Amino acid sequence: MNESIVVRNLRKPVVTSPLSPDTFGIGRTALYEFARQNYGMGIAQHIRALRIAHARKLLIERPDMNISQVAEACGFKDYNYFITVFGKTVGVAPRQYRLNAVSPDAVPGRRFRADP
Repeated sequence: MNESIVVRNLRKPVVTSPLSPDTFGIGRTALYEFARQNYGMGIAQHIRALRIAHARKLLIERPDMNISQVAEACGFKDYNYFITVFGKTVGVAPRQYRLNAVSPDAVPGRRFRADP
């Protein structure tokens, strides 16, 4: 699977994007198995990880974007779900991640997890 296809389509739901199994001419089970073998996780988990990585980048590089804009730009339609997933993945909420990136001493003892 071409990684750039995934990255270019982060904002689209998996079932309606070029990432759907129909695009590759294989069944859903084969696509998920391919992802598991190549990425060590299911396709949805892999896409979610790419979305979080993109969000981390935007939070640092685009301070003009508010958190809901970052969530939407990364394909998360539900702002609260984005905050939950981001927090579980990174270890801090998106706003705190941005603050720590700008000023790592903003909250003593709180550091976000190192980039994967």
